Amino acid sequence: MAAALLLLLPLLSPLPGADAVSTLRHTIVRTGASVTIPCLYEDKYKSRVKTWGFYDKWGKLKTLIRTDSPITDSDKVSISDDPAQGVFTVTMRGLETGDTGDYYCAVETEGPRTRDDRAELQITVTADAGVPYVVNATVTGQIGGEVSVQCRYGNPYRSRQKQWCRSGDWSSCQTAGSPGTAGHGSVLITDHTAEGLFSVTVSGLRPEDQGWYWCDISDQQLPVYLKVTEAKTTATPATTSQQTSSAVHTAPPTGQSSSLPPEDKDNGDEGGEKHNASSGQILLGLLIACGLVLLLGAAVIVAWKMWRRRM
Repeated sequence: MAAALLLLLPLLSPLPGADAVSTLRHTIVRTGASVTIPCLYEDKYKSRVKTWGFYDKWGKLKTLIRTDSPITDSDKVSISDDPAQGVFTVTMRGLETGDTGDYYCAVETEGPRTRDDRAELQITVTADAGVPYVVNATVTGQIGGEVSVQCRYGNPYRSRQKQWCRSGDWSSCQTAGSPGTAGHGSVLITDHTAEGLFSVTVSGLRPEDQGWYWCDISDQQLPVYLKVTEAKTTATPATTSQQTSSAVHTAPPTGQSSSLPPEDKDNGDEGGEKHNASSGQILLGLLIACGLVLLLGAAVIVAWKMWRRRM
């Protein structure tokens, strides 16, 4: 009996690297749609090759794509690695019901006989119109601001439990109707059953809040990526308002000449009248002078004629 337990002990022990790679457990997708799966890994795997595959009907692993060979014959599946964030993502497009099955994220380990570290998940593809889905799989918010995530569902899920979780940390899950915190941001979770809407509002965003999350509806995880950006500031130069104010004050009133103010025009008319008066006086003086010359001339002629008569 003791010998049998010793033989079973390796099988009962946790597998090496069992928690080194993590992902969601189960997601559901409507036919024709796409899904992006985040696969998180430990820092020690940053430089390792990552793979994505599925289990065939005999339980054998079939690799679909690798990070060292990301180009495939079709664009149905793609893979991208982000070592800085410790996550690689796989996107599957145009899914059909035949794509339903068990898949895995894996990281290759050293040595030909060592088992790759991997995490397994189930993907269900259905034509059901009431299948849960995320309105926007990527949402963006500014530091200090807030962001809203909306997850919709059909009638069969109205009474089911809804949760908001950070990817890779099941202990972070919060249930709808219980406001709390996730990371450093305040989280408000509301389930609008009449509308079939499960909404999450994260406020007071910090850079640490950036990452992968999921809406969990009846133990089906819908991945969401939350991006946090720098806050934008808008500043108006003081000189602009001053220039604008100056332009307003110096503009001439409508219908008024910009060359002279009204009082200057009156002064111009008065000067014209003075000029006309001076001209009249000069003309009068000339007329008087001419008259005197004529009178003097007449007096000379009369005196000359009288002098000749005396001769």
